[in-house]
Amino acid sequence: MFETKLNKDLATYLAVCFGLLQFADILINRSLIPDGSIYFLLIITAIGLLFIVIRNFARPISAAEKTSSKINYKTLILIILLFAASISNIFFIGSTNRIKKLNQQIIPQINTLIDNGNYFEAYTMLDDTTLIAENFPELFNSISALREIDSNPKNVKVYFSRNELDDNNEYFIGETPLTNTRLPRGVIKLRFEKEGYRDRIIITNFGWRVPFRSPNLSKVNSDKVILIDSSTVNIAIAGIVDADPKEINSYYIDENEITNKDYYEFLNSPYYKDSKFWNQLISKHKIINFSYNDIHDYVDNTGRKGPSTWYVGKYKNDEENFPVLGISWFEALAYCEFIGKSLPNIYQWDKSAGMASADAIIPGSNILKSTPVDINSKSVHGYYGLKHMAGNAREWIYNTSGDKDKFILGGGYKDEVYLFNWVQSTDPHDRTETNGCRCANQIDKGSIVGYEP
Repeated sequence: MFETKLNKDLATYLAVCFGLLQFADILINRSLIPDGSIYFLLIITAIGLLFIVIRNFARPISAAEKTSSKINYKTLILIILLFAASISNIFFIGSTNRIKKLNQQIIPQINTLIDNGNYFEAYTMLDDTTLIAENFPELFNSISALREIDSNPKNVKVYFSRNELDDNNEYFIGETPLTNTRLPRGVIKLRFEKEGYRDRIIITNFGWRVPFRSPNLSKVNSDKVILIDSSTVNIAIAGIVDADPKEINSYYIDENEITNKDYYEFLNSPYYKDSKFWNQLISKHKIINFSYNDIHDYVDNTGRKGPSTWYVGKYKNDEENFPVLGISWFEALAYCEFIGKSLPNIYQWDKSAGMASADAIIPGSNILKSTPVDINSKSVHGYYGLKHMAGNAREWIYNTSGDKDKFILGGGYKDEVYLFNWVQSTDPHDRTETNGCRCANQIDKGSIVGYEP
């Protein structure tokens, strides 16, 4: 049948390929073969065919071959078509088998996970999102959606993972700005990474009523603070009434609570015992019911100056990075003034806490526990990336509640969980063992919006 060496070489090549393909088909489960592999095999086959043709045309041909050679193109084309059909058949059946497997095994598992609200697990168990998107679009959209993610600066690598403290499995998304990016529904953790900048970790749920905000990254050598952009704030803390929405200017807020080590530096600085420093503080903030002499009453368990939880004028040796606890509102404000900042006002604190994310924050927080924890310990990151907004230390707020009390929010390490998003206030001299603080820094120093008494 084959009257030329080219025909014979091509026939031999295709026969060998066909035999190998059939042998592999017996050994390999078709449902495990990716759909795109058919194109890869066809390209490899075509390269082999091209090599044989070029080799045959490049070799010297005798006079006898020239007179007797005749390429049977019809037979050659038929062989190639049969070979291509064989490959297509294998992958068509493979795709059909994968759809069957989805229907019988994967889809029931996904429906169970959806019923339990576990969208993350349902989404990440899919090996082939294209297959389910094309054949089960409604189900696919019920566990995932297209999102947009940006950052400041741009070209930042973004990873997503479960909102769990002990899960280190991350999935790379891409670099900002990201558009039409498919992500699982529900609460997820996002990590933003860029050389020269400190990693930023936040939790988000694109279905929350609070819109997703592009995070601002801080330089590596800068303070551990988070920049919150200006916006209108409606206070979401339960129990607060008659608080009108306000346009709050951009501000920085500490990522962590003030530590024992931080406060110790203030306590032993010249400013702490300087009456001028305290009198200027009183004048600047129009403070009443307080004088410089009151600081002499702020002593620890042994009668030395310091927070009420300390002994002999200092914290325990292994607790330098624990939150400072047992301080009054005046001490908290003075410390923030000492480092050039202020206590956050209630609008700033409310926005930074991200009350819409309370259900996602509380399980990973140090609240309703027996002891405080190191600020660097594993803890959930909030909506804007702040740590320990729920629990660890109650945090003093700048504003007044009623005639003279001051707000203190977030709940302490041994408080009930509902106190994270429920209003609390107390006497500004109160030095309960759970009282601490974090500081904020308003960018527009001339604005007093939110800092009204």
